[in-house]
Amino acid sequence: MSPITVVASGELTAIASATTAAAASAPAYLPALLLTLVVEVPALLLLARLFARVSVPLALAGAVGVNLLTHPILYAASAGFSSWPQLLAAEALVALVEGLALAWVWRVPLRESWPLVGAFAVNALSTLAGLALYR
Repeated sequence: MSPITVVASGELTAIASATTAAAASAPAYLPALLLTLVVEVPALLLLARLFARVSVPLALAGAVGVNLLTHPILYAASAGFSSWPQLLAAEALVALVEGLALAWVWRVPLRESWPLVGAFAVNALSTLAGLALYR
């Protein structure tokens, strides 16, 4: 997850300063990335094998690659989030980017919606897992 605090009311509160956020995010980033990969990669591999019928190496490259592309950006941006709508909008944007990137890597025609639907589903799962573990 990101360097944000969930207070009792359910509101997200950003960490006070950029220095504090940077210090808090460095040790927390790797576990957050690993959680994302553990949740999302197997699900994306399954989708790729079922629907795109791509090789395992290509499926794995796409699943890991999109996460290595988007996760650090979302993690850094989320340091400034102060509300649930910001987090949800950012996760939706990440899912859109990942779905389009996966369709491109796996050579899925854009008329097929499953890469986008799959990206939204796995991002929702990893976000919920992160909130449950880091809350």
